[in-house]
Amino acid sequence: MQQTKPMFIIKKYKSILWAAIIVEAVNYIVSLTDSIIAGNMLGSEALAAIGLNAPFLAFSTFLASIVNSGTIVNYSYQVGRFDKKRAQEFFSQGIIIAIILGVFYAGLLMILRNFIIYRITEPGIIQEYTLDYYNIIWLFFLINPISFPIYCSSSTP
Repeated sequence: MQQTKPMFIIKKYKSILWAAIIVEAVNYIVSLTDSIIAGNMLGSEALAAIGLNAPFLAFSTFLASIVNSGTIVNYSYQVGRFDKKRAQEFFSQGIIIAIILGVFYAGLLMILRNFIIYRITEPGIIQEYTLDYYNIIWLFFLINPISFPIYCSSSTP
């Protein structure tokens, strides 16, 4: 069994940490931009619609972080041990789980869309905006779990 190289692991951890910070910053900026555009351009009803969808976005990010944390930690550890084959196995497994999770969550929310929207909103313009936003944002639910591992794979040597 090969020894891990502490400096190599620290360097790898820092590169992944910066990737995580960038991904989270982009998620925050997109969320903030949605609210600013909706509030200023479309009015308070559109802002309310985005606010009603916020729990679904937060839960999507939570699910993605569970898969991504385990994947990246195990991947980095195996890279630090210089076991490239095992690292690739962890990374591949994480991507597969992330894709399944994204498809499952997006599919579940699309199936339950009308039930959810009609329960949390009153009939009217807010309900229409909520449905419109929901129909657009489901793509985020689909790709959010795989965004971080893909970004990390593009930043690794």
